[in-house]
Amino acid sequence: MALVRNLGGSRRDIADITRAWAHTDGSLEMTVEFSSAIGKRYVTLIRGPDAKIRAKINQAADGSYSILDGKTVHDGAPTRWQARCNAP
Repeated sequence: MALVRNLGGSRRDIADITRAWAHTDGSLEMTVEFSSAIGKRYVTLIRGPDAKIRAKINQAADGSYSILDGKTVHDGAPTRWQARCNAP
């Protein structure tokens, strides 16, 4: 299984999802291995009632968080809801 991160234009970062857990609350927890400088990340996504998703947790392998409890650590702003696009 893989996760594709759009970097703009035709540039993409493809990451292997090495572990995934579906929780009873509808959240999805994943270990993602990016080939870029991002490296290994632990990500938890939550699903809204309209099938959109947003990040609840994003943690680096060193234990630091960029997202915690659905908010970005650097400014406390809630993460944005995202929808799947039909791009190839």
